[in-house]
Amino acid sequence: MPNSTLHQQDHLEDSPYRRVLPAWLSSMVLHAILLVLLVFLVQSVPRGVVEEPDRTTGIVLKHTTNTGEYYEGENVDIDVASDSASNSAPADLATALPSENDSPQDASSFLPDISIGGGPAGGTVSGGGLRLNGTGTGTNNLDGGKVRTGVFGITGEGYKFVYVFDVSDSMNGHEGRPLAAAKRELSESLKSLGKLQQFQIIFYNEYENIFNPTLPGRLFFATDENKNTAEEFIHRITADGTTRHLEPLLTAVDMGPDIIFFLTDGTNPKLHAEDLRRIERRNAGRAAINVIQFGTEYDSGGSWLKRLARENRGEYVFFNLNRLSPRKAGEGK
Repeated sequence: MPNSTLHQQDHLEDSPYRRVLPAWLSSMVLHAILLVLLVFLVQSVPRGVVEEPDRTTGIVLKHTTNTGEYYEGENVDIDVASDSASNSAPADLATALPSENDSPQDASSFLPDISIGGGPAGGTVSGGGLRLNGTGTGTNNLDGGKVRTGVFGITGEGYKFVYVFDVSDSMNGHEGRPLAAAKRELSESLKSLGKLQQFQIIFYNEYENIFNPTLPGRLFFATDENKNTAEEFIHRITADGTTRHLEPLLTAVDMGPDIIFFLTDGTNPKLHAEDLRRIERRNAGRAAINVIQFGTEYDSGGSWLKRLARENRGEYVFFNLNRLSPRKAGEGK
C-alpha cells in the first residue's frame, strides 16, 4: 500500500470525529432505554381506589372447666387463640379456680350485718344492755322474711314494727287493767318477732318515753337479748300525766316502719283535720297505722281515730275495758 494511503488511514483513526460519534450514540441509546422503562413503570401503577384482598376474621369463645380449656369458633382462629392464650395467661391461673371438690364458701360473708340499725352492743335502756346475738326465729314467719303479729285482734305483716302506746294516767283506771293488758299484748307481740325483724316501742303521755332513747329514731333487731331488754323496759313503765297524741305518732312515722300499732284510751285531745293530714303526708303510705281504742262504751268522739287508720292503710278496733280480766299481782307496776 502506498505510503500516502496509510498516512490518510492513520489520520482518520486519530480524528476526533471517530472518537466522539460512538459516545454520542451510546448516550442516546442509554437515555432512550431509560425513557422506555420509565413510561412502562408509570403505566403499571393503578389509579384511584385500590382493591385490597379480602381478609376473614372469626369470633372464638374460650371455655375453662376443671378438665381443661376448649374453644368455639373457626378452626383457623382456634389455633391462633389457643397459641395466644397459652403464651399470655399465667401458668398458675388454673390453680386459682375452685374445683368441684372444694368446700363451699361461707355465705355469711355476703349477708348484711344485722348490727346495722340495731345500735352498738352495750347501749343502755334504763340501765339494760343491748346485744344483737340471739336465736329467735319468729313464730309467725312468712315467705320473704316477713312476720305476722298482732295486738288486740289487729294483725300486721312486715319487717319493721313500732308500738305507740298511751300511758297517761287514765290507763290506771279499772284497777290498772288497761295498762296491764296493754303490756301483756305488747310482750306477746314481741315474742312473735324473729331476729331478722326490727321493732321500737314508744310509750307516751305528754312526753315520749322511747326504748333506748340514746339512739333516737333507730329500730332494733328482735334478738332474744334485745327482746329481754325490752321486757325489762316494759315492766318498769307506769302510767301518769296527760296525753299528747301528735308528737309520738310523727316520731313513729319518721322511723320508717311497715306497721304501727297505736293504742290509746283517750279521744281527747282530738287530732284535727290538719293534724291528720300532717301525719298522712309524713307517712306517704309507707306504714299501715293500726288503731286500738280502749273504752267502756263506744265514744263517737273517737271518729278521728277511725280516720287515722283509714287514711294510713290501717285497721281500727274498739276494745271494751269491761271485758278485761282483773289485773294480776305485779302487773302494771
